[in-house]
Amino acid sequence: MNRLDRFRFGNIHKRKILRTLAVTCCVFAASLAVLAGLGIFSSRSELVRIKLSSSDNGRNLDGAGINITSVPTVNRVQDPGFVLSDAYSSFTIVDATEDYIFFDTDEGLTSQDVPVGSAVRVLSLDEDGVMSMRYSGFVSGFEESKFGLLNEVEDSEGNWLNDHIVNTVALDNVVVALTESGKLIADITAGPLVKPFEDDTAVFADICSSGTVVYAVTVDGRLYSSIDGRNFDLTASSDNTSEASRISCVNGSVLVGYSDGSLKIYSAGSLYELTPAFDTDDLRIISNDNSLIAVTSDNRFYVTSNGYIFSQIDTDGVLSEDSVIIDADCCEDKFCFLTGDGKIVIAEASEDGELEVRNIDISSIDPVDLVLSSEGSIIVVTSDRKACLISDTDGRVSDLTPNAGSVDAVFKGASDKIITATESNLYLVKVLSGIQVNASVPEDSILAGDTCVIDYSVAGYGNWEVIGEGTALTSYTDPTVSGPAATSGRISGAGQGVHAISQVLYGNATDNFSDDTFYRMSLNVRCDGSVYNVKMWLSGERFGDVGLSADGVNGKMQEFYSVFAVTGNMLSDETIRLNISFEGEGTLYIDNVYVGEDRYDIDSIPDEYREGIEAGHPSTVRLANIPLCTSEFSSEDYYGTGPDSLETGMQLVKGAESLPWFVIGSYADQASIDSWLGYLCGSVRSDYGKIRIDNGTALPWSRQYDTIYIEISDIDGIFETDLQRGAYVSHVMSLIASSEYYSEVKDKIVFLDGMLYEGGTVISNADYHTMDMTIDITYNTTGYGDLISSSFDTIGYDAPRFPSRGAESGEFIRSLSIAGDTSRVTAAQIASVAVNDSVRMVMIDVNVSRRPVDTETSDVFVGTAPSVILNTLSQLRFTRHANSLYYEVTEPLDSNSIYSATQFNSDCSVSLLESGNVKYLIVANDSDTQQQFIIDGVDLTMDSATIRRYSASGELLNTRSLSRSDVRHTLQAGEFIVIEISSEL
Repeated sequence: MNRLDRFRFGNIHKRKILRTLAVTCCVFAASLAVLAGLGIFSSRSELVRIKLSSSDNGRNLDGAGINITSVPTVNRVQDPGFVLSDAYSSFTIVDATEDYIFFDTDEGLTSQDVPVGSAVRVLSLDEDGVMSMRYSGFVSGFEESKFGLLNEVEDSEGNWLNDHIVNTVALDNVVVALTESGKLIADITAGPLVKPFEDDTAVFADICSSGTVVYAVTVDGRLYSSIDGRNFDLTASSDNTSEASRISCVNGSVLVGYSDGSLKIYSAGSLYELTPAFDTDDLRIISNDNSLIAVTSDNRFYVTSNGYIFSQIDTDGVLSEDSVIIDADCCEDKFCFLTGDGKIVIAEASEDGELEVRNIDISSIDPVDLVLSSEGSIIVVTSDRKACLISDTDGRVSDLTPNAGSVDAVFKGASDKIITATESNLYLVKVLSGIQVNASVPEDSILAGDTCVIDYSVAGYGNWEVIGEGTALTSYTDPTVSGPAATSGRISGAGQGVHAISQVLYGNATDNFSDDTFYRMSLNVRCDGSVYNVKMWLSGERFGDVGLSADGVNGKMQEFYSVFAVTGNMLSDETIRLNISFEGEGTLYIDNVYVGEDRYDIDSIPDEYREGIEAGHPSTVRLANIPLCTSEFSSEDYYGTGPDSLETGMQLVKGAESLPWFVIGSYADQASIDSWLGYLCGSVRSDYGKIRIDNGTALPWSRQYDTIYIEISDIDGIFETDLQRGAYVSHVMSLIASSEYYSEVKDKIVFLDGMLYEGGTVISNADYHTMDMTIDITYNTTGYGDLISSSFDTIGYDAPRFPSRGAESGEFIRSLSIAGDTSRVTAAQIASVAVNDSVRMVMIDVNVSRRPVDTETSDVFVGTAPSVILNTLSQLRFTRHANSLYYEVTEPLDSNSIYSATQFNSDCSVSLLESGNVKYLIVANDSDTQQQFIIDGVDLTMDSATIRRYSASGELLNTRSLSRSDVRHTLQAGEFIVIEISSEL
């Protein structure tokens, strides 16, 4: 090869190398540019990244709102209008016959809970689990204690036809009986399976039960035992020459008494002679298995817990030596002894475990027989063959037998029943309470387990004291006036003295008044009769007497008022009393009693409270302060214009530009539902529509909202099973659907099931389920983000499931309370709670102060949390009806970064929502330290995005536009940001 060739070859080789190097450099430079663009070499590479997606994750939000449990009033007076309240009682029906409905006495109802004239209705479930009202009527009488239906104990073989039963013991549901002739009959309630003791030559003297074993002793001293009450085995035999006469057992030992006064104890498989240090002739022994009491012939009481060692019980002044005990029985820790002179001696364990002895006198009814039920009720039979229940506190006697006829004796039965004997006939019966109704109950229309509701009215003057001889206070309803204004207080005065009513205001003087402030007191008043010198005044030792004289009171209702100033020297920690009085003889009618700031009227709520709620703009306001159809409901207040009225609640909702969430309690019926819907929807031609218009709202409330939430809950806890709870929710839904106003709201209603289901499954037809939730910030070892997330995870786990839907349907949190130091609550934490897509809606509790003076300032809200809650919610209006989108928090690009996605998720919460065509990214710093991050859009761009940053108290700090996504974002402790993204790729 010549030199030229060599030169050309070498030249070509060099060019290839240079070209390769150039290409490599270009690729390397491009890679550096890409990596630099990703931030690997930048100051942002150490930060976590939030990657955004436009894909829906299947979760929907209905927004975040507030739960109002009470609305403050500017009026310092309690019961200012003397309004009647709707009261309810309820019970589970045990039985029903003719004109009586029976229920257990342990329901605790008295004649005050079941007044004559009260409305009665019975809610029953059919075979398909559908609840309906099966019966309605009125109370015509009440029996606090009464025998229920008599169930005859069948004696097809004539076992006790001519050989009457004299004693029974119970073991679980088995009743063992002893007859006059000494015959032992096992399981007497088993009907045709009743079997006498197999050895018909055995003559039994006595029987007893320890609760797990039945013992029986024959006259000749043979001791038998049975663990099922049906089959008896010989346990021990005695060589006593005298006859066995009585038996009792205590803590595994059996004490046998003989006719000659000797005692033997059976223990550990053997019989031992017992020689206690007291006279055992004519000894009466009785036990409840834990304790045994022996009573001597001279009425000395001895107790033992093992059958060997006895100690004397002090009975001084309780029972004389001349008294003769004719019967005795016991139940659990109560022993009762009936004497021939009509006294019952009760020995009962005190709190320290010592037996205390007392007596009650029932000689007015001449008792001859006694038994205690398994629940401790004392029942006696009188000489004129009546069975009576005896109160063990005051000896009050209740006749149990109006429907049972004559009774010769009473015995223990199985469970909570007793046995009555009339000649040779036995009946199983239970002591129940009963209401007599005005119309007979149709046969088979009411079943055991149905719920009976009693509806009546109670006077609204519980906070007023009556002072003066011949003075009485009642509520009065004027028949010529309609609506809430019809009721007033009525003070009747007999005699010429001073007649007054008085109440102590809440707290002390400084709780009610502030210095250098003008207040007003006023009342509406009229009179009948010779009434004069009508006064109203406040009194306190340091406060002094401040008041007014109502001159010229006549038969027409008129207002009297007085304005007064409070100065600092009037204030102290003393209580203040409000008084209203008159002299003469007659009746004074009073209404609308007011003590409060001069700038308000009687129905006002504080401006600071109203403005705070309205500024919060919550998505929804849950009106838990005015639940409909509950035991604390007052229809007069509800349809009035006061703080706890439907009108005031709706005005709050409207002013806040929110949606209403109503709560219906345990006692709904068609009339109450129709009244409520009539107020919301009715025209001036309807009764309650007219009341709404008179209250100041002409346009029906139903037309002012596109969504109405209705929660149905068992607030008073009257339903015992999940089936009843779910059926009641569906029942109330059907009442709403049956209303003439339903067509006005049917497309707006969202039904919420507020029941607590023990079985974990929602039984009703409601749209969603609601629950309570608490987040405790008192102590936290992890990040607050983790704390909030774990709290919602717990709610998700505990929430009952709809059979036809998955968990993603979303739970409604009706009440979220924040426990701990509320001064530590930050806007970031509230934002994290409000937009958590683990649930569909969160209602955060907003609490108010009970101190009347706090209504004069922003202190009407308790602590700092309410202001933070309301500030934050006002910035999150877009969460109403939003969809949740996917996002991901990824690790920093710099593998050596001190930051991590795990730590970020522990300290911060992130939500990505879509409402309409706008997407919102919410990042909240729940921690106590500064947090930084950047944002990546997977299929979203930050072009034309707007970022708003909020302080730890929820105030807007700044607003700016974003033109790129790779911006370092910094959040101080408690802050949160909202990035609004309106453009899409």
